[in-house]
Amino acid sequence: MATAHSPAPLERRSSQPASRSSRPCSCLSGPRRIIDHDQRRNEIAAALRRVVLREGMAAVSVRTVAAEAGWSPSAVRHWFPDQAALVRFAVARTMAEAPARLREVLAAGPSR
Repeated sequence: MATAHSPAPLERRSSQPASRSSRPCSCLSGPRRIIDHDQRRNEIAAALRRVVLREGMAAVSVRTVAAEAGWSPSAVRHWFPDQAALVRFAVARTMAEAPARLREVLAAGPSR
């Protein structure tokens, strides 16, 4: 019998022991996918760049970037904890790509 200081024993609903392996997590119920983390982050940064080019920096938010990328805001927050981290990554990516893009433009010559 349970007293005020000792909890009542829990009833087991199944005759099998409860274990993590016998009850898979719902997130693991589908087929496993290999996710390229760098590719996903780059896709989201590219969406941010498209938003900036189309609507300006003032329009950038996790919500607008997520919509542009075709993801939910929660999915974007999985890869970037906040808007500042997203913007920092996108700017760093753009700066890293700038020399190669400049070489391409210079190699193409003047446009007429």
